[in-house]
Amino acid sequence: MLNAVPINYYLYHNACINRLYAAQRLLYATYYLLYAGS
Repeated sequence: MLNAVPINYYLYHNACINRLYAAQRLLYATYYLLYAGS
């Protein structure tokens, strides 16, 4: 299944997911710090 998908597309898609996941974690960390500080 994975062999049918071009490796460049897979790497690009994985990079996008990692970027979104990092942004989501940063957002949660910001909310946590705001609520923990108040």
